[in-house]
Amino acid sequence: MSYNYAKHVTSPGSYGVSGKGDIPTLLGNMGTMGKYAGYLTFGPALGDRYLLEVGRCNDESEEECISKPKQIVVDNIPEGKLKVDTPFSFVGPIEFLGLIPSIGEDMLSLSSLSDWKKRSSKKCIKRTASIGHSDKFTDVEFCGPNMGGGGSCVSVQHVLVILLILLLLCSFFS
Repeated sequence: MSYNYAKHVTSPGSYGVSGKGDIPTLLGNMGTMGKYAGYLTFGPALGDRYLLEVGRCNDESEEECISKPKQIVVDNIPEGKLKVDTPFSFVGPIEFLGLIPSIGEDMLSLSSLSDWKKRSSKKCIKRTASIGHSDKFTDVEFCGPNMGGGGSCVSVQHVLVILLILLLLCSFFS
């Protein structure tokens, strides 16, 4: 079953946006749209996490995984990887968990060559992941590639993705 974002996103109308053309209503609408933009950028985190079958495990796999379906975790829930430090120490870094930064996080994860190499391996291990949607998860065991180790570094691809996100944000607010 696919995750329906529209069921979890509050519409601008439910925040009180009106079509009336007078000045007080227009000013109220602007404040409300600012709240809505915050919802799209700062969160809450929405999405789903599920297993996707992508082949079979090979003979080099752990014994209980040999010839079983190979699965990978598809994670569509933003983790707040895109952060902005604030000058206020009591606030700390601001995490972007909304729908727009979520797209950026997905693009960052797709740009990692080491993760592509790990995902394409047919050598499987027994794994556990929390599967479900942003407010209800179930732990599930499965056979999949070993995704551990190998830290990541900021690359040109990461910088380009961040620039793309900023362009999306600018076009949204203009």
